Amino acid sequence: MKPIWLLSIALGLGFLSQEVSAQPAENAKAPKKGKPAWQWTLDERLAARYDPTAVKARHARRLAEHEAYRAAKRARGIPEDPVFDHIEPSPYSVEGKDNPELFLPHELFGHLLITSFPPEGDAYSRRRIEQRAAALGFGSDLWPRLERIAEPLLAYARERHKLAMKTLRAGAEVPEPEDIYLRCRLQADALAAAKVEFGEEAFFRLLYETVAPSLGISDSPDQDATELAKALRYQEKGCR
Repeated sequence: MKPIWLLSIALGLGFLSQEVSAQPAENAKAPKKGKPAWQWTLDERLAARYDPTAVKARHARRLAEHEAYRAAKRARGIPEDPVFDHIEPSPYSVEGKDNPELFLPHELFGHLLITSFPPEGDAYSRRRIEQRAAALGFGSDLWPRLERIAEPLLAYARERHKLAMKTLRAGAEVPEPEDIYLRCRLQADALAAAKVEFGEEAFFRLLYETVAPSLGISDSPDQDATELAKALRYQEKGCR
């Protein structure tokens, strides 16, 4: 199998997937009805995310929402964007407001970090998280504790950002890192540390109740669902 590039939210960079022995759990048992999103297993998430029937149903819903959005603009006399308004949703799109359980923890964790810490994070994103986190029992020390355990990953992200800005200003292409899997492993280590620091169930609930609802992600429609599931499983395991 040839390596493929996947769209990833892990601090804004895609990870190169590779052949792995783990198979997606197409035959995994469905989770119990009403099971909270933060309690789903990896097998359950992947099975539901790439189940052909569920994929078709979610895609149909996205297409209907997209057409409703365009119709509303026309009704209000707002000109259509010649590019954006004609891009159809990917069959593999996942919207957290509808299906937070389909995200893998590393996807939500990566988004939490990139929107909460420099170089791309901002105070607005933190305030949005803080309001919901407080209701879950997280205090004002959430950010310093999270920054401390994720420092190796955040330091790596800052260095890559500085390099990117420098090379772009020079009109050159940003070089690939020498170890393309390092960021993936650093993120997995930081997530493991966060589960210890805050407690796995509490931290996962934070991810699925505060990060997932405002997040949407789309896998490439040209990729095979089995290969996409393999790659996501590999990333969730820290690219090891």
